Amino acid sequence: LRGLPVGFRLKLGGLDRRPTPLALDLEAAGATLSFGGVLDLAGGTIGGKLKGAAATLSKLIAAVNPGTDAGALLDQKATLNATITASAKSVAIDDIIFGLDGGQATGAISVALEATPRIDLSLAFNRLDLDALLAGGGGESAGGSGSMAFTLPADVSANAELKINAVTYNDQIIRQVRVVVALD
Repeated sequence: LRGLPVGFRLKLGGLDRRPTPLALDLEAAGATLSFGGVLDLAGGTIGGKLKGAAATLSKLIAAVNPGTDAGALLDQKATLNATITASAKSVAIDDIIFGLDGGQATGAISVALEATPRIDLSLAFNRLDLDALLAGGGGESAGGSGSMAFTLPADVSANAELKINAVTYNDQIIRQVRVVVALD
């Protein structure tokens, strides 16, 4: 995959019209991603548990997207647990627990796969150190290139709600932050 060595293992119970067990394990750049669930060909659905871990998130980001400088902030151990349900019409990622060296976010993502796809995101963080993000996030002040830019897709509708219990900014703690964003 783009010159990145990827290891995988797939276990499938069968390809008949009954729901069948499915397990998929991926390994790349010091990270693992595992899915265990059920594939229902008759119903056109798949669902199960997703687990992931990365020794350092910045190395995984750089390996998947060469030339990207994720900065020192993301040079930390990361974990992911979630429940996934998907069909041809929608994808739901629920019970998300994302950990980054002691910090944790929980939430859900739903995607409606329509003519104009719709994405709804809800995340809650226990804490966010904005001072560390600004100082070590790969920006010019940290000596990085600041190259984690992205472009929003044109034909997508999205809503995002972020809640943060405690934000550290200028060595001060700001409590109960809520950000709501809509893209139509």
